Amino acid sequence: VHGNYGGGWEWREFAPLLRGPGHEVYTPSLTGLGERVHLATPATNLSTHIQDIINVIEFEDLHDIVLVGSSYGGMPVTGAADRFFAARLVLRHCYDQPDITPEMRDAYREHTIALIMRGLLAE
Repeated sequence: VHGNYGGGWEWREFAPLLRGPGHEVYTPSLTGLGERVHLATPATNLSTHIQDIINVIEFEDLHDIVLVGSSYGGMPVTGAADRFFAARLVLRHCYDQPDITPEMRDAYREHTIALIMRGLLAE
């Protein structure tokens, strides 16, 4: 999943490297970002983005998945992994985001701690 201010197209060059060996790759854009910017509302938040990812997993009937998040994308990916029990989680440049609300930061930490406790994420 892409970072803030981006969209699924950010994976345009990387996704074929995974598809080549036969992996299925989905590169959704989060609600209110990228080509879905017109869907942004004051209610669009981290929970919305977590649900975006969960919806892709459920509607595509995906199993034994690897969730990858880059920058801000690490926050909703972590939340989705916590709720959906992802097989694996890869976080790229997912540092503590300076432009998020304290509520978002707390939710991210809660999800991260839950994943560490279940052994899905190393400290």
